[in-house]
Amino acid sequence: PVSAVLALFWLLTPLYSRYISNKIAQKIFITSSEREYLTAKAREIWSFFNDFLSKYDNFLPPDNYQEEPCGTIAHRTSPTNIGLALLSVVTARKLQFIDEESALRLIENIVNTVQKLKKFKGHLYNWYDTQTLETLCPETISSVDSGNFAACLLITAAALREYKGGNAEKLAGICRALFDDTDFKIMYDDDNQL
Repeated sequence: PVSAVLALFWLLTPLYSRYISNKIAQKIFITSSEREYLTAKAREIWSFFNDFLSKYDNFLPPDNYQEEPCGTIAHRTSPTNIGLALLSVVTARKLQFIDEESALRLIENIVNTVQKLKKFKGHLYNWYDTQTLETLCPETISSVDSGNFAACLLITAAALREYKGGNAEKLAGICRALFDDTDFKIMYDDDNQL
C-alpha cells in the first residue's frame, strides 16, 4: 500500500508541476491607480540618480544623501550603487522620463568611469571615492556587490540592444566585456563547495 501511494504521487508530479507552471505564467494585471503609484515611485528614484549622476562625482552615484540638517552627500559609492545607476538610466528611458540620446550619454559616462576604476581580477572594489576614484580602505571585494554589478551589466547590455545606432552596440559590448573580465572563480570555495 505504501508503494502504491508513493507511485501515485510520483505519477501525478508532472501534472502538478504543469499546473503550478501555468498558474505562475498567468499575466498579472495592475490597476491604473497602481500603475500611477508605481510610475510616481519610479520617477522619485530616477530623480535621485538624475540629480547626482554628475561630472562632479565622475557620473558615479553617491552612496547616500542626507537632507537634514544640511544636505550632505556621501562622496563614496559601491558596485551595487553603480549597477543600480545603470538600471535607473535604462528604466528612465523605458518609462520615457528621458530620451534615448540622454540615456546613451549617461550610460557612456558611467561605463567610461567604471573602466578607469582600479579592479581586482575584474571585480570592482567595495568602495570608491566618487571624486578622486580612489579605492577606500580596507580594499575588499564582495561576492554580493560583484554579483549585483554583474547582473546589472547584463541587463544594461540587453537593454542597449533595443536602442538605435552603433553607440548603443558599442556600449552593450563594453558592458558585456566588463562582465566577461570578472573572474568569479576566485569567489568559489572548493573545500565547502560554496
